[in-house]
Amino acid sequence: FDEPNGKNIDRDLEVSRIARETLPGAKLSITWAAANFGHTPESIRRFLPYINDHCIWAGHLSNPAYRELARELRSTPGQHYGIYSCSTSLREDLYRYYRLHAWRTLEFGAETVGLYIFCDAPHGTAGATNWKGPASGGITYRSGDESIPTIRSEAFRQGMTDLAYLEALRQLAVGDSADAVAARAFLAAAPGEVVVEKPYDPTLAEQMREQAVAFILKLQAPK
Repeated sequence: FDEPNGKNIDRDLEVSRIARETLPGAKLSITWAAANFGHTPESIRRFLPYINDHCIWAGHLSNPAYRELARELRSTPGQHYGIYSCSTSLREDLYRYYRLHAWRTLEFGAETVGLYIFCDAPHGTAGATNWKGPASGGITYRSGDESIPTIRSEAFRQGMTDLAYLEALRQLAVGDSADAVAARAFLAAAPGEVVVEKPYDPTLAEQMREQAVAFILKLQAPK
């Protein structure tokens, strides 16, 4: 389901049960939307016997009840979850909305990150959207069969590249050397500092990337 409404929970639970019985080995996913759609962590838990992949709206990250749900999902074998954002405004902040979206995934302990939408489509109407018209949330523009990047997609890519450096460092930060211990402490603290403590500082993600690179170079240096 994509953003189901809580008023349909009995029907949706039954559909989920049938889907699980029909496809016992499949990854079945639901996108859990904002609070006005009528679902809560408690109602989401009712789906866990059937649904094993959960895409959670990033606006819930500040809600302790969703943090507890995330901890439960992490500790339950076979359960997976990610986050998504879905603003259709072209005025979202390049740093806080786009670059930090990837960092929020890391800070929330999620496995996947989603951003609605990559490229606008005609949504059932004649013709196709293209770069000549303003996007309705798409972070790229369509021109024929090609996608044209935007500054917004580049900001999102910066955040994903930040995570790539952090993952490279995580794989190197093993053992008991002083550099490895310091690198693990850095990895544990960086997401919270960037996302929770200082999201207003548009230079911080870049500083953290530079620190990650410095650790990587130290750990790769011949001993």
